[in-house]
Amino acid sequence: MIWCRFHPASSCLLTLFCFFGTAIQAGAQLSSTEQRFLDLVEPIAQAPTEDFRLLPLVKMGGVGAGYRYQIAFLSYGVVSLAQSDPDRTPHYRRIFLRLLDKMEHPTTQSFWKKSGYRGDGKNRDNIMYRGHLALMYALTHFSFGSTRDSEKFHKLVNSLHREMVSSPSGGICCEPDQLFIQCNTVALLAFSLHDRLHGTDYAASGHRLLRWAQQKIPVPGTQLFRDDYRMNNGSSSLQMAGYANAWSISFLGAIPEYREQALTMYRDWKQSFAVDTPGIAIARGAPEWPS
Repeated sequence: MIWCRFHPASSCLLTLFCFFGTAIQAGAQLSSTEQRFLDLVEPIAQAPTEDFRLLPLVKMGGVGAGYRYQIAFLSYGVVSLAQSDPDRTPHYRRIFLRLLDKMEHPTTQSFWKKSGYRGDGKNRDNIMYRGHLALMYALTHFSFGSTRDSEKFHKLVNSLHREMVSSPSGGICCEPDQLFIQCNTVALLAFSLHDRLHGTDYAASGHRLLRWAQQKIPVPGTQLFRDDYRMNNGSSSLQMAGYANAWSISFLGAIPEYREQALTMYRDWKQSFAVDTPGIAIARGAPEWPS
């Protein structure tokens, strides 16, 4: 588990659970940090599906604005718990599926229409929600052996893949005008798990997006990317590039065919953003690179 402080764009602590490719001792007990996380997530999952009161509201955007991220990353943490404590996998499975029910709830999706975006956010764009939902569907099968959502997983991944390969950039927007590489890497990991399950080759579609990003929004002298890209005017930002690339590296590193690229990106990221301090890794938002 890695704790990173992102500055200046965000002062919060984001927990990244790297649940693939991590050495886990079979039968190991939960660490004190894992136990604290379990104490946090259990009451959230046990609350009625429509009860979101234990999730903090995001000041910007109102009810539902940040729930998709909170629920998704909580669920990835539950996968990590199941790897550390396999004897209690049935308990973690129940927690995970309760979180998935909340992810599908209209409250979690309400931000889209409240923001005035086109459509319903379920069939195009909105990769920031649809990508995490696809990965959660995948993990119900691969981490917990549940086929409850297999049909929804297959349908959503097929839809995402069609949209990605038909896109000029090779990626899918979050908001209808804004493209984030980091959000697309979540979908790529879902694609990779779909490939293992159904014999498809969807994960390979991400290579075109990453080539596009290196041409359009590179961080000079590195294999990293700028934080975002505005489709209507071609503008982009370095403000949250530290967070954006940490997110991308975490998900790309879990996909075998992208692992070497993720390692190269991590070396660049560490040199560019990491600040060594005892016990916690501090990550800057972005150094003062030329625009």
